[in-house]
Amino acid sequence: MNEEQTEEHATFTRSLLREAFSREIRNLFFIVTGFVIVGTIVYKYVEGWGWVDSYYFSVMTLTTVGYGDLTPVTTTGKIFTTLFVFGGLGIVFTFVQTLAREQAKEPFFFRIVNRKRGSKKE
Repeated sequence: MNEEQTEEHATFTRSLLREAFSREIRNLFFIVTGFVIVGTIVYKYVEGWGWVDSYYFSVMTLTTVGYGDLTPVTTTGKIFTTLFVFGGLGIVFTFVQTLAREQAKEPFFFRIVNRKRGSKKE
């Protein structure tokens, strides 16, 4: 793929995301992503886990799955985890609830098609 095709693909992807999801959903997505990144970095350095294990634990914790295969052993890790859960759980559930509400109103595929049809009529 050459540079021009890559730029066209990136532009298409940005346009698709802009059309498919509201600003609220995009903002919540970036906040959730930020939480996961912060959690991953903290667990990497506080618990000494690898990047994948740290990421995995962050996601499992925020989604309340918690398989129990990884557990913080340091005091700092345990305290961070409690704050991470209290802060992140509300954000994750708000994101999921908002996404579900938006999709119940109009699934993103139909939203894209309908907006494209509307822009062609103009």
